[in-house]
Amino acid sequence: MNSQQQSGAPDIAHASRRCSELIHRVSISQSIVSSALEVPRVSSALEDVARDYHLSDESGIRALLKEYSIIVPVDPGKPLDSEKVISMMAEGLAKQTAVNAEIVVSAAAVILSHSTADDIFTEACKLAIDLDNDKWISRLDLDSKVSLRLLKDKGATGVFSEELKRYKVRLAGKSLPNRAKILFERVPIALHPDIPSADLRHFKMSTLSEVDDLRKEIVHGNGLPGTDPASGVKYAGFLHEAANTAIRSVMTAYRIPMDVNYWRSLFPSEK
Repeated sequence: MNSQQQSGAPDIAHASRRCSELIHRVSISQSIVSSALEVPRVSSALEDVARDYHLSDESGIRALLKEYSIIVPVDPGKPLDSEKVISMMAEGLAKQTAVNAEIVVSAAAVILSHSTADDIFTEACKLAIDLDNDKWISRLDLDSKVSLRLLKDKGATGVFSEELKRYKVRLAGKSLPNRAKILFERVPIALHPDIPSADLRHFKMSTLSEVDDLRKEIVHGNGLPGTDPASGVKYAGFLHEAANTAIRSVMTAYRIPMDVNYWRSLFPSEK
């Protein structure tokens, strides 16, 4: 009896459905992020809207200028042209609004894409464990104490199975690069055959660590780093391909076919 049968692991058909669900998850994430990163295409329109708002009576600029109306100009012969000042301030604020929007959207794209890759690598590890317990036993604390009663009731295979279940829960606490390293120590990496090494999407552990550090800086740093649209596109594309690499590697290693019909059923049908 092999390790799959002993542990009650999912059969290939079930594994195929799980992989199809993961591929669907990546597809949806990629669609959402790609749409969000279209913001630069409409930045000029956003500037126009922001400018019109700041020129309107609803803007706080006019109220702010009224507060400074008591200030005597250096040259009394050249009184402050409030409308000109409002126009200049509105223009500056409008441009900054567009820039801020691009930075925020790009940062959000990195975070969302990282979250997707994070989930996929966790699930890929869990699936690999279910498909081949033996390769993952070395990740357990083999010096931990086990009662004779537990050994009698569950047997050695049952004890290892229970410990691997606990290990799968602990996986989420590891960093994304660490999880990727653990997975690819047990499952050979299956890179996309049509993505050359020079392509920004090409999977590299060094790039994964780089984008993981960027995500930490965005979430825990003081203010947003320089995540311009180009960076957002670059890192989002890489992270989604990283997620696909995790799925592809498990499917290749265990010869899991994609359940295309099931995958299609996961998308909402048009009515």
